Amino acid sequence: MHPSDEEIKIVEKIKFWEEQEKINAVLVERLLHLNKEMAIIIGECELNKKQLVEIVSRLEEFSKEKNLLRQISSQSLDKNSELEKKLISISKYRKTIKSRKFTDR
Repeated sequence: MHPSDEEIKIVEKIKFWEEQEKINAVLVERLLHLNKEMAIIIGECELNKKQLVEIVSRLEEFSKEKNLLRQISSQSLDKNSELEKKLISISKYRKTIKSRKFTDR
């Protein structure tokens, strides 16, 4: 007894769907694996984002400190300049007094 054309078509369809199920199983497995990898990558990105925010915050703090140190340095230089002028003035005054003492004798 030979199978009829209908039976052959049914067997071919069954084979086709069995192959499709195998392919789908492989695809689902790959998708699950990719989803896990994506979750790991997203977690790493979130961690990197937090670290970046922290770094930017630190940079802002350093920038504020740097500006403050510049102001302090500038003020210190101004004070030093004032003190130098006073020292020069005092030194000139002392020389003047010494020279007067010699001339007064």
